[in-house]
Amino acid sequence: MEKMLTGTLHKLFYIPVYSCPVESYGVIDSLVTDELIDKVVVPRPNGWNCEVDTSFSQKAKDITWVKSFLNIVRPKIFEYFKASHSTDKVELVMDLPWINRYTRGQYQERHNHLASDAFTFSYCYFHRLPAEEGCAQFMFRSNNSDQEHLTPKLVCSQLSFKPEVKQHDIIIFPSWVDHLVTTHNLDNPRVTISGNFSVNIKAH
Repeated sequence: MEKMLTGTLHKLFYIPVYSCPVESYGVIDSLVTDELIDKVVVPRPNGWNCEVDTSFSQKAKDITWVKSFLNIVRPKIFEYFKASHSTDKVELVMDLPWINRYTRGQYQERHNHLASDAFTFSYCYFHRLPAEEGCAQFMFRSNNSDQEHLTPKLVCSQLSFKPEVKQHDIIIFPSWVDHLVTTHNLDNPRVTISGNFSVNIKAH
């Protein structure tokens, strides 16, 4: 006879991760063109243990598109706080975003954004996401390395999570959460726009 449980399983430390479509993607498409991407991205910056073309190390090289882009994603960040904190009464401080381009064989190592000048939240906008099998996948990984030697039956949360996202979606999450991008196995490039921000929740 199977023994009944006499205790309660607590799923600790809820991590708010929010994904949604960006309706004004056409404006972003008109701003972040192949010409702009070719102009600003370079092979990985020093200290990055990956293979990706990115504008991270030269975010200020061409910012003609940045103001319009941030104006489009800002309402989605308010949605995030409405969903996760039951308020959209927040003050945002936005860092300059950067562009990432993945061609065949490129990937992003497991990392987080804790060292990003005290910004506490991050986002990734999926500018171009080929629908074919072989496209690189965005994935979260547990920050608790102590859990990784345990069997799945003994841990109270998943060690990895692959959100279901489509082209022109955005995903928003705390900067301390580890994430990675698997290897891109298509000739058609995958392009994302990433950024960090901090927030002050206004008093009621």
